[in-house]
Amino acid sequence: MRCPRHFQATAFRPLRWTSCLLPGMLIIFLVTAASATLPPDAEEFVIVTSAELAPEFESLATFKTDIGMRARVVTLDWIAAHVEPGVDLAETIRRFLQEAHVQWGTQYVLLGGDLEVIPTRWVYNTYYPTIGGTDLPVDLYYAGLDGDWDGDGDGIYGEPYGGTEDPGDDADLVPELGLGRAPVSTSDEAALFVQKSIAFHMQSGSITLPRALLSADVLFPETWPDDPYLTMDGADFAEDLRIQLEAADLPWLVDRHYENCTRFPGSICGTADTVYEAMAAGEYRLVHHIAFTSFARGDSLIVGPDLIAGDDLASLENPIVFFLTTTVAEGAAHDISSPLVRTLLAQNGGCAAGLGSSRVAFSTTIAKYNSTFYEFALAEQGVCVGDALRSTFGSFSSYTWENRADRWTCMTLLLLGDPTLPLSAVELPVSIDDRETVQNENEDELPTPGLQAYLTAAPNPFNPQVEIRGELPVAGNVRVGVCDVRGREVCILFNGLCNAGEATWDWNGRDRTGRDVASGVYLIRMETESHIVHRAVTLMR
Repeated sequence: MRCPRHFQATAFRPLRWTSCLLPGMLIIFLVTAASATLPPDAEEFVIVTSAELAPEFESLATFKTDIGMRARVVTLDWIAAHVEPGVDLAETIRRFLQEAHVQWGTQYVLLGGDLEVIPTRWVYNTYYPTIGGTDLPVDLYYAGLDGDWDGDGDGIYGEPYGGTEDPGDDADLVPELGLGRAPVSTSDEAALFVQKSIAFHMQSGSITLPRALLSADVLFPETWPDDPYLTMDGADFAEDLRIQLEAADLPWLVDRHYENCTRFPGSICGTADTVYEAMAAGEYRLVHHIAFTSFARGDSLIVGPDLIAGDDLASLENPIVFFLTTTVAEGAAHDISSPLVRTLLAQNGGCAAGLGSSRVAFSTTIAKYNSTFYEFALAEQGVCVGDALRSTFGSFSSYTWENRADRWTCMTLLLLGDPTLPLSAVELPVSIDDRETVQNENEDELPTPGLQAYLTAAPNPFNPQVEIRGELPVAGNVRVGVCDVRGREVCILFNGLCNAGEATWDWNGRDRTGRDVASGVYLIRMETESHIVHRAVTLMR
């Protein structure tokens, strides 16, 4: 399955002055001229990682290729051997991505590692606090491929335009690539990340009506309800999102946990306990959390006057992983242990990906960006979160030249996770691997249409039994098995000769030893002499 690119950020890029256009055109020309350094290839999705972590990410690349998206793992050693080095490793990686975008047609990139594996580009931004500034870990550096993030050559990156006497840098804040990061450092963490990414993609086809959990606090005054003069309620932003979700082509079912629930009939008075229990229930594809944006509480999520501790986030055991958006300060920071990182690395549940800020956020601005992100992500079935985010940045690019809240937000808003994941529930297409082309007697003729194998499963989700139906174009040997999301075989349902036409098999949710398997997403695999066909199913006990 290919992710639609109807909403690429380039469609929203504003006209720039000629002096700003020329450097970007020059970069494209130079990259095109230098692209011979890469061997010929065509890869829509590239995963950049270390040699140590590469074997784990190979399974993600294989899965993406199986469902129709050309994907490849590229190691740092490989990049060093094929790309002219920059002033540091970050610039070398960016040069590779510039060339891959031009020569390979690369549209998406996953940075496969934390900052110890794949460095970020540190930008000193003086917008906040009022006196001084803040060092920001800006992964957008790898996605905005035009211009020079150190245009004035002073070694300070991402400086804004300050006038004719202070031109700053030509930092490109309108990304050409859909970018995400896997904040992992070990093979086990990388394997877990891949497992969750595949599970989130596979469960798309098993959810009839996706569910969302909205959690929102009163934002100002911070002493509410002791101070009754409410000036900003996060629930107002959540209600706008609820309208977006319920108006989607496939309407979402929305549960609301609000600190000030009395204003919104039908919502639950949200506390740290109620929100955590809802997250742990495993019923949600999206969890959107709105709380204080101006200060951080370590790796905990702020819910009303209480916290969901980082250790509790890491202990989540929800069988269906979700996408987590949070507005808390440092909610998605990947240079420290943040709430999103803890939830993403939860061993037995948590989230598969998420969106948040690496540093403080500004309530009205981050709400505007989140709303626009969902507008693109929900526009049609199958839109990738990477496309939705780069389109969001493109929508506000005209506001980022000056060093204000929009520029800060573009630099701090991060996607942790696979950028090719669809937020909306979509029907995952059957994957067909033709081992040999079926041809007519005349070899010059096209293959006979309709000679394909098909696989369906119902009910889906199921408990405790699911019926598997296979449609076979010709008689032959057939092997039907069940695998988990890491590709490990759970059991064999059938291995023998089948006639052409329809065949059925049942799976009772048990492994080869007869033990009940855990709730979660599994892959039914039907292998014939000419095809391999997959179907995702979800067991919900």
